[in-house]
Amino acid sequence: MESNMNLIITTNKISTKKLINKNKFIEYYSDDNYEEYISNNLDNMKIIIIKNQSDFYDNILYFIDKYNPNKIFLIGFCSSTNSYYKIGDILIPSELSVLIGHPTTWDSRKKLPSIKINKSIISKLKMFAEIASIDLYINKNVTIRNEINSSAYKSWIHKNYLATSIDSNIFTIAETLQKINIPIITLLSINKTYNTSRQVPILNFLKIFKKNIEPSENISKFLETYSLFEKKI
Repeated sequence: MESNMNLIITTNKISTKKLINKNKFIEYYSDDNYEEYISNNLDNMKIIIIKNQSDFYDNILYFIDKYNPNKIFLIGFCSSTNSYYKIGDILIPSELSVLIGHPTTWDSRKKLPSIKINKSIISKLKMFAEIASIDLYINKNVTIRNEINSSAYKSWIHKNYLATSIDSNIFTIAETLQKINIPIITLLSINKTYNTSRQVPILNFLKIFKKNIEPSENISKFLETYSLFEKKI
């Protein structure tokens, strides 16, 4: 059994593209269920790309038994629900929720199924973002099964649930892993911004018009920094 190991789990290979390329990860194994990537550069991290979500839990249990990880990072993309964020910004949700049904059936009076994240774990992650010189935001995220691009619906979610981001599957994955007694950290990068023609508040002007970066770039920078400094801090 390996020690001091971290698993990076994603269902979207593009979210780990920069990490794989920059750190010379190679495909160690691949089948219809998953791909496994390893690297000598970051030897305390393994990347697992899940292809078949129907066997997701069994596959994760296999890797937990194989590597005995200290932490599991769930990696993915999200869309912002307000105009503050730009493409490439990193979000670590403090709470994950799910909103089911067509937008025309949503009811703000209904309490959403939610998973609250351990705040002590999240607070410790801030220093890795500071070392990597990237902006890290801690806010609520809502999973929506069907993708929406309407700024009106995004505004509704932000107003009624105080969620700054939405995605398509993170809640389902996190809910599946709740039975596992290992710290699980969700790391999301914004790959779609909030589209609006309304006037931008002056305090947000520089933030919004700052050059966007490739969405997986800051995910890579954060995890590289975590890998290098995890043992030293």
